[in-house]
Amino acid sequence: MKILMGIMGSISVIILILFIQEIRNELEEERWWRNRGKS
Repeated sequence: MKILMGIMGSISVIILILFIQEIRNELEEERWWRNRGKS
């Protein structure tokens, strides 16, 4: 049971990291488009 909990924990951490990276990429892309629109 403890092994299963550990696996679930690491999977959720990996998903969280991927999710944060995805959000960061989206924000950077939006900023880039906004800067392009200004000039």
